[in-house]
Amino acid sequence: MRETHDLILPTGARHGEDNTEENKGLRLIDSDCEGDQDYSLRLYTNGHEAFADMVEDFWHAQKSIDIQMYSLGNDSTARALANALLAQKRFNPGVNVDVRIDRMGTFLDGCRKELLEHGSKLFTMLEAFFRLAQYDYFSMGRISGLQKDFSDFYRMGVDEQNEMDDFCRKFFTDERLFSLHPVARHLAQAGILKVGKALMTDMDHSKKVRIDGNILWTGGMNFVDASSGGFDFENGWHGKAPEYHRDFMVRIDTSGKENGAEIVNGGRGHTDERQGIEERALKNLFFLKNKGARRDIPEYSPLDKQLTNAVYRLIDQAKEEIRLEHAYVMDPTVIHKIRKKAHEGVGIRVTRGAPETPQLEMENEKGFSKIQGMSGVDVRRIGKKIHSKVMQVDKRFALISSANLSRLSMEYTGESGVLIVGNEDFQARLGSAMDEVE
Repeated sequence: MRETHDLILPTGARHGEDNTEENKGLRLIDSDCEGDQDYSLRLYTNGHEAFADMVEDFWHAQKSIDIQMYSLGNDSTARALANALLAQKRFNPGVNVDVRIDRMGTFLDGCRKELLEHGSKLFTMLEAFFRLAQYDYFSMGRISGLQKDFSDFYRMGVDEQNEMDDFCRKFFTDERLFSLHPVARHLAQAGILKVGKALMTDMDHSKKVRIDGNILWTGGMNFVDASSGGFDFENGWHGKAPEYHRDFMVRIDTSGKENGAEIVNGGRGHTDERQGIEERALKNLFFLKNKGARRDIPEYSPLDKQLTNAVYRLIDQAKEEIRLEHAYVMDPTVIHKIRKKAHEGVGIRVTRGAPETPQLEMENEKGFSKIQGMSGVDVRRIGKKIHSKVMQVDKRFALISSANLSRLSMEYTGESGVLIVGNEDFQARLGSAMDEVE
C-alpha cells in the first residue's frame, strides 16, 4: 500500500460494479480516481435554507421524487414539505412521488407529543429504552427487568422471554400512527407514503432525497422542526423553533456542467432514466450506505457496511488531523481508533453539543470520557443541541452522513451518506462551517 492519504473502500461502493462474492474485496481510491466531473456540491448547515431549496427542487422535478426519511414530524416543517409534494402530485401527475419513512423514527419523533398528551407512560419508557440502545444495541433484545414497572406490557401479551419486536408490532400500528399523525395520514391517503416495519431491529436511519435521477440530498436532517427551525406562511422558513438543532446536509447536482463548492443551481437536464445519480461514476465523490440487519445475522460482507467501513478506514489512515462534529461518540471501535491515533500524534478536534435527553447524555459521557483530556485531543462543547454526523480527515476527506458514531448506526441500522475526496473548495467550506459554532 502506498504511503499516501488513500482510502480503502469496499468494492461496489462505486457505480454498479460487479458485486459477486469474489469481487467483494477492498480497493484503493484516491483523488485521481476516474469519473464524471460534471456535478456541483452545496453544503447546508441549517434546515431552513436546505428545505427552502429542496422545495424548489420538488417544483422543478419532471419525472420523479424519491424520499427515504427516518423521521417525519407532525409539525410545521413536515406540513410544508408534504404540501409541496402533494401539490406536485396533484398538478404534475406525470411525476412519480415516493416517500418512505421509518416507523420507529416517525413514532418516536413525530408522535411523541401526541402520545404523551394521551398519557402514555409506556411510550415514555420505550423512548428512554430506545435512546439508551444507541450505546448498547444488544440491550434491545429483552425487556426483562423493565416490565415490572409497566403492567401495560402484560396486557399486550409480551412476557419476559419475548423480543422487543413483539411489543413494537402491537404498539406501533398503522392505525395508531395515522390517528396521531395527520401529515402521514394525508400522504398515505394520496398513495405516496410507505411506512417501514414495526421492528426495532429493522430500522432505516438514512435521510436522502433523489430528484429525477440527477439530484441527491443526504446528511443528518430529518423532516422535523428541530432540523429546520420551523415554517409559517407569513415568514416562510424562519429558523426560530426553540429546539432547533445544528446539522448538515449536502446537495449533489449532476445536471450542470460546473464542479465547485458553492454552486446552487445548475442546468435542469436529465440523465438516462435507467441510471440514477447513485449509480453514476463521479470523480472524487462516493455514495455510501449501510444495510440494516437483524441481530441474528452477525456476519456482513463489506458491501453491507460501506459507511461503517469508511468511518473506520478514515480514522486509521489519518496522518495529521481528524475533525468530528457528531451528536454521539459511543461506538467502542471508533473510540479505540481515536485513542490510538491520538497516541500517534494525530490531532483530534471534536465538537459536541447539549444533551438530547438525560439518558443519552449519560451514555454519551462514557464515550467522551475515554478521549477527553488526552494529549492532542480537543473536545469543544457548545450550548446548542447538535444533530450533526460529519467527519473531516486531513482536510482532504469529508464524510457527511446520517450515521451516528454509535453501535446502533455502525452495526445495525440502515444509513446513507457521501464521501468527498479532495475538492479543496468544498473542504475549506466544510472546515469553516465546523468552526462557525456558537
